[in-house]
Amino acid sequence: MRQRTVWLAPAPSAIQHPLFLADIPGWRNDHVPEGMTFEEDRAYLEYAISRLDARLGSPQRIHDLLRTSFERQFLELSLHNQRINEQYVKRRFDPRGCTE
Repeated sequence: MRQRTVWLAPAPSAIQHPLFLADIPGWRNDHVPEGMTFEEDRAYLEYAISRLDARLGSPQRIHDLLRTSFERQFLELSLHNQRINEQYVKRRFDPRGCTE
């Protein structure tokens, strides 16, 4: 008999852009030129999800979570990756490094 384990995660934690599209500061995709942000690809994914939400009659929850996932994903990755953590601290806590 096999034992199965189910892992549950809150939707805001689970619904994010794939890392290769997310454009998280400090994250490096292999063989991707500097400055390539995948902004159009993220917009297309959000559009496709919103159409799927509409077809299924859901209230755009998945689309909204995906559209707002940057801050959650940036924070989560900063906890595990030194390079991303340095960017997170610089952008959020160092007045000289704020870019927003």
